[in-house]
Amino acid sequence: MQCLGPGGPVLGSRLSLVLFDDVLSKENTLTSHRRQALKDWVFSTLTGRVLSTGRVWAFGNAWYGDDLLHELAEKRGYAWKRFETHTEVDGLGNPDPKSLTWPSKWTLERIKRFLVENLVHEARRQLRSLKYAAGVGVWKEEWFDRAFTAG
Repeated sequence: MQCLGPGGPVLGSRLSLVLFDDVLSKENTLTSHRRQALKDWVFSTLTGRVLSTGRVWAFGNAWYGDDLLHELAEKRGYAWKRFETHTEVDGLGNPDPKSLTWPSKWTLERIKRFLVENLVHEARRQLRSLKYAAGVGVWKEEWFDRAFTAG
């Protein structure tokens, strides 16, 4: 067994099982450059270490449509499943009580409290595993990209 974070040393390893547990973070998804750097490490370094009979499992929340988890979901040979606290909303965006998927942990009251205490895009991401929607946040992604490129 070997435990490491994104970018960790794996050269020379032969892996039968790779588990990504919340590999995506605000820091490594903030810009398209950072998202690409993580994907580059995974696809150029890590997956080449997986044995032909090996498996790659990834768990985590969506951030952006071009992040690692979305790319894995699109790649042949990978399967994905999205888990959310509720699956349906009414016309005002409130959770449908009949659609709660984990009511023993995420009650309707807890979900409503979370919705009040968090920004809309963050609530969508954390409660429904939905990627950030373009134009929902205050900051534009291209601003971060330009600043990162400029140094």
